[in-house]
Amino acid sequence: MTDYLQALIASVTIGIVIPGLMLGIMISLFIWVLFSAQKKGNFDASQFLRDDEGVLSSVRLFAFIAVSVHTWVIAVETMASRITPDQMMIYAITWSSSLVLKGAVEKWNGSLPWAKGQ
Repeated sequence: MTDYLQALIASVTIGIVIPGLMLGIMISLFIWVLFSAQKKGNFDASQFLRDDEGVLSSVRLFAFIAVSVHTWVIAVETMASRITPDQMMIYAITWSSSLVLKGAVEKWNGSLPWAKGQ
C-alpha cells in the first residue's frame, strides 16, 4: 500500500464514520417520509422545491442541502465535545432568520442596497 492510502485508512475513525452514518440516515429518513406521504393523494412533495409562483426552485433545493449539512456539522462538533456557544448561536441565527434574509434579497433584487453604486 502507498503511504497516502495508509494515511487515508488510518484517518477513518469513529468520529468520521458515525457522523457520516448520521447524515446518511437523516437524509434517507427524510426521503422515505416524503415518498410515504407522496403516496397519499392530497400531498405533493415537490411543493417543498417550488417557489411562490409554483416554479421549481434550485435555491430551495440548495437550502435543504445546506441545512442538512449544517445540522450534521453541529452534530459532529457536539459529539467531539468541540461545540462552542458561538457556533450554536450562529446556527440558530442562520436558520431562524433565513426567511428574513430571503425577503431582503427579494426586496433588493439580489444585490445589497449599499452596493448599487458599484
